[in-house]
Amino acid sequence: MADGKLRGRVEAALILLPFLVAVLLTKQHPRLYLWSAMAGMGELLCRPHTMRFNATLYPLLLPIYIAIANEKGLERGMAMSLGSILPRELLPCMLLLDPLDDLLPWMYADAVDLIHAVGKTSLGRSEVHLLAMCLIIGILMDANSPEKTLQQGALVAGLLIVGCLSPYLTRYIAIARIPRIKRPHQMAKQHTRLAVTFYVGLLLGLVPCYAWVGHCLQSEPIAWMLSYILVDGRLAILAYWLASLSLAAVLLPRMDSTIHPLSLDRRRKFFHALVVVMFLPTLQRDPSLARLALTAALLLFLFCEMLRMTTLPPIGAQVHAFLAPFTDSRDTQGPVIVSHIFLLLGIALPLWLDCAPSWRICTGVVCLGCGDASASVFGGSIGRLRWPQSRKTLEGTLAFIFAAVLGASVACSLDPATKTVPFAGITGVATIAGALEAFSGMNDNVVVPVYVWCMTKVFI
Repeated sequence: MADGKLRGRVEAALILLPFLVAVLLTKQHPRLYLWSAMAGMGELLCRPHTMRFNATLYPLLLPIYIAIANEKGLERGMAMSLGSILPRELLPCMLLLDPLDDLLPWMYADAVDLIHAVGKTSLGRSEVHLLAMCLIIGILMDANSPEKTLQQGALVAGLLIVGCLSPYLTRYIAIARIPRIKRPHQMAKQHTRLAVTFYVGLLLGLVPCYAWVGHCLQSEPIAWMLSYILVDGRLAILAYWLASLSLAAVLLPRMDSTIHPLSLDRRRKFFHALVVVMFLPTLQRDPSLARLALTAALLLFLFCEMLRMTTLPPIGAQVHAFLAPFTDSRDTQGPVIVSHIFLLLGIALPLWLDCAPSWRICTGVVCLGCGDASASVFGGSIGRLRWPQSRKTLEGTLAFIFAAVLGASVACSLDPATKTVPFAGITGVATIAGALEAFSGMNDNVVVPVYVWCMTKVFI
């Protein structure tokens, strides 16, 4: 019990101390007094007694931290932060902090309800709010270019389609949990009818969304995309990504059939390594293309996940069989496999948050592809000294720090605007990130990259 309390206190300190320093460094901290009072009251009155205090800190502080790092959007950040602890009936209180953005409370509430309806027991309360914040950030980013407009339109369209189809998804999931050989004939027919309804509804939803995206772009979307990828060497980047994915598709089935089967952690970290190969050399070369590609991949992942958890024909069962060997205990708590979605969001969020191309947009790749993968591989193979109340080891944390510093240094060397690599700052941030990865009780695929991006913006 004492070890558990110590671990919780260390986690809270790692979350709070960089945030408080960032607040003191900003000139806007007097405006945070009202937020502090309202957040304190909300935390005291509205937090469920069964919920860890540290779990509420992530969705409470991250929007403020992001706004401070970006030096804009503080009112929106305070409003989203307050929304993470208030019940739906009190969400209009968010307007006290961001009176000009009167749609924000309802967008936020609808995103939370949608994620909770689909995710159910797969996600905790804090993870639901974190995912809602990620989507709202992607939707409300400054649309100062056509590719960002396309990204916003695609995210909104995807959420609308999932929201409209979510009532059917719960019925699919209930049928999918019954083994096929035990399903009555009538239930099998119902499953087929529901599948037809799902695909027809998806098609009917795509048509107006496609027209709406074209209206936002003021151009036909497919023609715009073709003209977009045929310039500035983007075809070469797409060819490189396709070659990397093809090589991964060849290597993946052979991993367990050659010398000896790989452990679950190492099979999962293969995808983290793939992230480094694909994105570390290319993110800074064309951030807008990477931003669009990651948004498209996120929507594709969501579609495949809907097929998988409902086992809809023709490929739902095959998708489930492919992903089953890579699931861990967090993925079996409910119908949704969240790990690959969180991994993709952890890579995409620094890109969504940072408008200027710099080495900081690679923080997701560095943390998850270099740091997290190294911590898992080395901690699992040579780790002996375990942290209190944790399966993670000191050796794994040191491997995280070393790999993150190395990856960030490579990213800095690829940034033409960075003359010298800030080793001291990178090492300090990597140390905090490694400790947070070791002590955090949340899904670190989203939390750690965003915290690292914020720290690099504020302190380096």
